[in-house]
Amino acid sequence: MNELLVILSSTYFLTVILLLHGLLKLKKCKCNSLYKVSVIVPARNEENNIDDCVKHLINQDYPDFEIIIVNDRSEDRTELFARKYSQKFDNIHLINIKDIPSEFSPKKFAIKSGIEASNGEIILTTDADCRPPKTWISSITKHFDKKISLVIGFSPVLLKKNSSSILSGILYIDSLSLAGVSAGSISLNFPLTCSGRNLAYRKNIFFEVHGFEGIEKAISGDDDLLLHKIAKIEKFNIRYATEKESRVPSFIDFNFSKFFSQRIRHASKFKLHPNRVKIFSAIIYLFNFALIASFILYL
Repeated sequence: MNELLVILSSTYFLTVILLLHGLLKLKKCKCNSLYKVSVIVPARNEENNIDDCVKHLINQDYPDFEIIIVNDRSEDRTELFARKYSQKFDNIHLINIKDIPSEFSPKKFAIKSGIEASNGEIILTTDADCRPPKTWISSITKHFDKKISLVIGFSPVLLKKNSSSILSGILYIDSLSLAGVSAGSISLNFPLTCSGRNLAYRKNIFFEVHGFEGIEKAISGDDDLLLHKIAKIEKFNIRYATEKESRVPSFIDFNFSKFFSQRIRHASKFKLHPNRVKIFSAIIYLFNFALIASFILYL
């Protein structure tokens, strides 16, 4: 066990060093082009979140954008709130989904439906429990020069008010570590992961890779599995937005059952990941397992 732990520790820390090297190589945005932008917000039973989300989105400092709320068979007042905004603002549109094709996971079908109804050159996705700053769209789009196909932003997970500060800190560190892996690997031209809470890509690229075809049945993966498809297009690059103005916090009510269900959904797409992601994940999990096992053996 000691030998295994040493090998895994060495591999683990070498991986961390490589990712840190990637973080130091991250490029700043230089492009000032203006694009028509479509923000896609899939929402299912989000009556407690959709109002605040739209209020943040409608106040963006970007000149040309639309918001497409995709109501995914909600059983609460999500549609009512979304319709109120679509009737008040010309650039807010509502799509109501009644049925999901058997070959699609619900969220992918919602995003696909939103993209197909969009008018923008650039697609931005976020979730209803997110609160984008007014600088979000302008900050993300600055990264799109002619060679950029996809841009990833940081989306820290935070607990709503009156929640445990310790648990909130743990969730923030968790999302920060995933962001570090995402940013470092992208800088090394070795993209590993991303979050659909803060993700942007060219609409024509989405259709060039045939959208979610081949990954449509996976329960999750509307973000990182799509990232891996787009990363295969060699004529384009992927970038990570590090600016504070591009960060999109997600505010949640923590529930252990939902948390573990989410982790299970993430694990369910393991076989669809490219080998580099499988190897990286295996190193992390084996290292943690060996560390815990060694501790137990020495008790």
